[in-house]
Amino acid sequence: MENIPEAFSSKNTLIRWQPKIFKTDGSVMFIYNIPPEDQSSAFLTIADINFALSKKITNIGRNYNNNFCIRGDMYISNFHAKIICRDNHYYILDEASTNGTYLNRNPVFKGRVKEIQNGDIIQFGVNTVAVFTLFSI
Repeated sequence: MENIPEAFSSKNTLIRWQPKIFKTDGSVMFIYNIPPEDQSSAFLTIADINFALSKKITNIGRNYNNNFCIRGDMYISNFHAKIICRDNHYYILDEASTNGTYLNRNPVFKGRVKEIQNGDIIQFGVNTVAVFTLFSI
């Protein structure tokens, strides 16, 4: 694992080439499904686990058809939000979720995109909070 940044080799990191992980934290289960070839160097950190985002669009919600499925949190909508990557810039889009999406405690209005910066805090609904990290390799 030579020349791999520490974040990629931590036991709490979903390493980029692993295709799937199931993580339970109390009653919440995170299901991650982004093929390795589609993973980027941007991550969401939830419950001390780093999840690589897609190079294009990461769909987030309670429905199993999302790339990043959050089960057990009743405040997450079936199709809650998207994180979009364009020209190495990342944006969050609320998909008309019932309980909202927040960027640094400010609401992301339904149907509008907001640019995400390294270290930003994203809240999905009421309980699920993530930190956005962009690694430079």
